[in-house]
Amino acid sequence: MTSRNDSQGLWKRYVSRRAALRAGILGAAIPGILYVAKSAASADAADGDIYIPGAPNFLELGYGWPGKDANAGKISYRKWSDGLDIVGAGTTSGHRKVKIWDDLYVPGLLNLRAYPADPAVAPTWTAFLYAKSVNGQTTKPFWKDATGTAQPLVSRSATLVVAASNASPRSKLGADYVCDGTADEVEINAAIAALPAGGGKVVLSEGTFTLAARINFPAIDNIVLEGAGREATTITAVNASAIDSTMVRISGRSNCSVRHLTIDGNKANQAILLCGLYLENCNNCDVEDVSIIDTTHIGLYIDSTSSASPNLVRRVIITNAGNLAVIPGGSAGFQLDNDVVGSVIGDLTVISSSGHGIVLGNCDYTKLIRPRAISNAKRGISSTAKYLEIMHPYAASNGYVGMQLLGYEGVGGIRIIGGVTELNGTAAVFAEGSGLIITAAPHSEIIGLIARYNAIDDGPNENGGIGIENCGFCKVIGCTAEYNGGPGIFLYMASDCRFIGCTARNNGQYASAGQPFGIVLGTDGIVPSSRNIFAHIRSYDDQTPKTQTHGYSIRPGAASSNNRVLDSDLSGNLTADYDDSSGGTGNEARGIGALADHGNAGAIPVYASGSVALVTGAGLGTRTLADPTFVGQEVYLYFDTDGGGDCQVTAANDITQVAGENVMTFSDAGEHILLRAINMGAALRWRVIVKEGVVLS
Repeated sequence: MTSRNDSQGLWKRYVSRRAALRAGILGAAIPGILYVAKSAASADAADGDIYIPGAPNFLELGYGWPGKDANAGKISYRKWSDGLDIVGAGTTSGHRKVKIWDDLYVPGLLNLRAYPADPAVAPTWTAFLYAKSVNGQTTKPFWKDATGTAQPLVSRSATLVVAASNASPRSKLGADYVCDGTADEVEINAAIAALPAGGGKVVLSEGTFTLAARINFPAIDNIVLEGAGREATTITAVNASAIDSTMVRISGRSNCSVRHLTIDGNKANQAILLCGLYLENCNNCDVEDVSIIDTTHIGLYIDSTSSASPNLVRRVIITNAGNLAVIPGGSAGFQLDNDVVGSVIGDLTVISSSGHGIVLGNCDYTKLIRPRAISNAKRGISSTAKYLEIMHPYAASNGYVGMQLLGYEGVGGIRIIGGVTELNGTAAVFAEGSGLIITAAPHSEIIGLIARYNAIDDGPNENGGIGIENCGFCKVIGCTAEYNGGPGIFLYMASDCRFIGCTARNNGQYASAGQPFGIVLGTDGIVPSSRNIFAHIRSYDDQTPKTQTHGYSIRPGAASSNNRVLDSDLSGNLTADYDDSSGGTGNEARGIGALADHGNAGAIPVYASGSVALVTGAGLGTRTLADPTFVGQEVYLYFDTDGGGDCQVTAANDITQVAGENVMTFSDAGEHILLRAINMGAALRWRVIVKEGVVLS
């Protein structure tokens, strides 16, 4: 039973606390008592600030909750630490939680320390976690060591993300490293170095990464450097950089990759030699979906002197490589040296290099698949290689030869399948304007290549479409050479080659071309071109006016011999269908079919067997017929169109056993005569086999 005195004491304490609380609500600052400061604009306490004066005091939420931990739900100013202390909800220490819906906005640094379960116990830690705010959003956490020095969160994950300074906030939020736009190679190299010993991937976000020094792959294999796409991620060199020779370098590594990005050398603002990407002595590495632009030297350089397995290049575009002020002789867009294991280069495009477009030096078994070399200052594709295979190339508008391919160590074995080489030779440099030249590469093959409009502005250049030089045992099958400045197909000191099913049409387009021929066999005056076979060839001119003077010509100099034209059509050229000025022996044409009628006072061709359709006008038409070229040769002459006048053909010698009988007169259309060559001692002579209506005299 409560006494009167006890009741009076409780009442006094209640009245005192009610008065204090009322005083707090009305704005009086009393230590330890919650109060609300009245708004200056209103007497309503609800719109004022709430205060708990003094320290250390706490506000406890959930007071009296059954089973609540003693400190759970408490918020205090520096009661247990030097900060605002918040204890989460829970029933036991170590299992208290704080949950936030939906966003936590931190304008500065968010430091997360590992505290003991009891907030009253001082923390003992050696490191703690923090996250950096970027544009109001936090990045992935970093570690700070016990001294407070920030360190990357090195989890040795197989994938690390680096965000550019101008990447989106979302990209930065998900990044392990965020660059500031200055010396961004620091973050990129740190990420690469942080990969596990077994390798991994460094992903670059969208945006621009500016380098003041080189990106290096460390002594770890199986590393991938990957962007967000070559239209999205760009690595560029800072103005007036001092980068050591190359922007990205991989040396002595295996199974490494660079993918989906652009490398910009910023050559307008550089005065140093700077390559884009350099792979040195790498094995089974690949470069895929990469653009390399504006380097002062080579765009992509692969040097594989110690390779044991091939490297792979796919879907790479290189533009504007080389700066003549830095490298006066010009630089290649792409260069592969000493590839001895058969690297594969697929869908490589090189445009507007200051030197050659694509260069292969001392390579074995290399494959180029759909290469494109366009508008380079020198050659489009230049190689010194053996067993090189090029599939469906496109070489166009290059200053020198579209493709200049040399054998290596006396071995050729070069193989070209399909493709086009056109409009090359724009620099007007002597002997550097053809579509394709293969030199000193025996046993090479060219199949289905089109060479057109080459060497048409080349001054004294005698080159043209497709050339085989100083080679033996090569095959050219199903190729077309047309509208070239010089000859369509040319052999120079080449022997034992085979040309099958090729076409040479409308060549000799350059007005001063020295050899405006369809097909020509040449020599240096010492080494002949011999034992070559041309089968099922068409070499003709169907323009008005004609520019291709000869369908087939063997040039004088070293007595080229035993060359044969079989089952081919050489008709319709400006001057002569077949010309043998070699001084050699055994050159012949067989199975030609139709031979050209060169009109009034013209000569009947005698380089091969064939038929001639004679046409006359209103007056008498005359022709001459030289002695035959080989025993068994046949010429069939028939009067095709009678324009009103007779046609009279005079042979060089008698065509019967009757002395002085060497003139054939055709009076009416349909008259014809067949002549066959026989041997009379040391001389070849025509003899009549059959005739109808033709008068002999």
